[in-house]
Order: sequence, then C-alpha cells, then structure tokens
Amino acid sequence: MKQILEKRPYIIFLVTSLLGILAFFAYCIITGNGMSWVIMANNSDWTMTDFTRHLVFAKNAEIYYKFGSIASFPPFCVLLFNLMYKINPSIDTYDYLSMQSEPFVIICYTMFIIFSIILLIYSISINLKSRELAFLTSFLIIFSLPFFAGGIERGNIAMLTSVLCLIGLTFKDSDKKILKIIGIVCLILAVNIKLYPAIFGILYLYEKRFKEAISFTIGSIILFFISSTFTGGVEGLKIYFGYLFEYSNTLYTEYMSFKSIGFFIANNILHLRNYAISFSTIYMIASIIICFVMFFLAKKEDKWTRIFWSTFLVTYTVSQSFRYMGCYMIIPAIFLIKQYENGFSNESLREKIFIYIKFFVFGLYFTIPVWVIPNEPNMGMSLTIFIFSYILIIKQIIQTINNLKRVNK
Repeated sequence: MKQILEKRPYIIFLVTSLLGILAFFAYCIITGNGMSWVIMANNSDWTMTDFTRHLVFAKNAEIYYKFGSIASFPPFCVLLFNLMYKINPSIDTYDYLSMQSEPFVIICYTMFIIFSIILLIYSISINLKSRELAFLTSFLIIFSLPFFAGGIERGNIAMLTSVLCLIGLTFKDSDKKILKIIGIVCLILAVNIKLYPAIFGILYLYEKRFKEAISFTIGSIILFFISSTFTGGVEGLKIYFGYLFEYSNTLYTEYMSFKSIGFFIANNILHLRNYAISFSTIYMIASIIICFVMFFLAKKEDKWTRIFWSTFLVTYTVSQSFRYMGCYMIIPAIFLIKQYENGFSNESLREKIFIYIKFFVFGLYFTIPVWVIPNEPNMGMSLTIFIFSYILIIKQIIQTINNLKRVNK
C-alpha cells in the first residue's frame, strides 16, 4: 500500500471523491429523497434558471441591464446568450421561471452543458498523461457538488469559465508561443464572462512576464468595452457597475464567500450575533489581504501554492457567491494531480504527509459531502477548504519564521 501511494499519491483524491459520491447515491436509494438535498436552496423551481434567465433577458441585448440586478453578467457574456437565443428566436416572454419546459430552451441548455463537459474533459486531458486517470478524474469532478449540484443543476456559466481558466493557466507555461497566445485568449474570455478571473493576471506580474500581462489586460478591456456598445452603451455600463456595487454589499449565508464564512464564525463559533455582519466584512477584508500575502511569501519555485491562493481569491471574494463558484477550485486540484502523477521524487516524510493531506482535502471538496446531512451541503465543501487554508497559513508562518532565524544567524 505504501509503495502504491508513493507512486500514485493522487489515489487518495480519487478514492475520497468516489466514496462520497457513491455514499450519496446510496443515501438517495435508501431514503428516496436524497436528490432534493443537493438542489440549491432545496427549490427545484430554480433549476436551470441561471441559464434560462440570461437567455430570455439577452434576447434584446440593448435592454438586458434594465431587468434589475438579476441581469448581472458582463457585456460579452450577454452577447453570448444573445447569440444562443438567435439560434431559434421563438421565445416571446421574459418569464424565465416558466422556461424550463420549453423545447428550444432545453436544447440550448443541453448544448451548453455538453460543450462545457467536453471542454472540461479536454482541459484535464491536456494536463494529465494517463488517459485513464484523466477520464476518471473528469468523471468524479462532473459528479461533484460544485459541478453536478451547482453548475449543471442551475446551468451556471461559472462551470465553463472555470474550464477556460484551467486551459489558460495550463497554456501559460507552454513552450509553444501559439499555445501561450491561446492561453491568454482563454483568460480574456473568462474575464469577460465572469470578471473574477482578472485576479489571475497577478501570476503574469509575479513572473515578470510584463508583455503577456499587458496583452491580457488590454485585451480584456478592449473586449469589455466593444461588447458594451451592444448592451446599452454608457447607460448600460452605469447600471451594470451599480449592480456590482450592490452585490459587494450583499451577504448570502451560503458558506461560499469570505463574508459568509466570517458570518458563520461570528454567529456559530464566537457567538457574536450582534456584531456578525461587521465581523463578516472585517473577515472578508482580512482574508483578501492574507491571500495576497501568502501568494507573495510562497517560494519562487512553488507555483502550485500561488495557483491555490489566486484561485481561492477568485472563488471566495465575491459576496454573492453560490456553490457553482467551487468549480474554479479544479485549477489547483488538477495542477496538484499533474505535479505528482508520476509519484514522489525527493520529498521528505513530512512533505509527503502534507501532500497526502492536500489530495484528501481536494477529494473532500470534489465529492458530495454526505457527512453534513441534513445541513447545507456547501458547509461540508467550503469549511474543508477553509480549514486547509488555515493550515497553509500556519505552515507558511512557521516557514517564514525559520527563514528569518537563518538570516539572523
């Protein structure tokens, strides 16, 4: 067993993820009502609505932002939905809650999900040498809580955006110039679909790849403003930025943002119920600062740690965040499997144990957390990764202190 784990440490991820998924489906068969537990907000009336809402609102891109804060996608993303609508412009209503049974909407939704899954499998296969490992990893991730009961159930485009980010960051370090360009294009598209991936630009800056950083920044800005000319122009942008400000001051207790985790800590651990909202804001600001500090304290050769902290920021910074945002965490998960696909090299026993812990944590993240039933499933997913982040912080503090001691000697 020890030799197997040394050669294939990622088995811990695969087994942990698979056991959680199998346990969930066993629970569904035994109880007959398990599936309702993973439907977001336990409300099937909203299934597919992250897709149907934007599809019907975007049929006239010029007035998209006039439907209120629920019409909140960047201009380029609006045009993508407008394009999907134009495939068969037969919808004559803006009532997106009644669209789940429309044949045309079901076809569009199905095409979107199939395309996203194919791109997900591709993004994993370009990282892993073993086809069998790539297939099994893809299978488990598709059936995990963020994808299966988040991105797919709601039809949220974060699923597609996370895959574009994974492809972009994979090609970022390619030896081929054309792939590097494709990588930048993927990241530009991701930024213009969801905005948050703009944080990944810090990776280019850290590595002093300023030309690529400039290309990424200018490309993102140009695509954003060109797209905005078709979505209401300046007036549309004013409304859109107003929605962003509104969301930044919103608190959703879904365990899927720094703010909501801060609220949980204040309310349930520290019992500061009268100060929970203020504490959640302070916790969010502190978390963002700590993520950046951890990013820059990581060793120069430790690319994985910087990928983790930048992805952590993308996933949990936005206050109005739901479980489909967890899709972004496939980036550090896949890069971790890629790094140790061929086993260990010269790691010490302590380092090996910590790597096993990493695989175990991501196995718990990309599964269905049956161990928290009947509580909110997001709790099992997010608290796992947050506890791991605290372990990383403590490890980094100890490492920094030891480095300072060496310098003083």
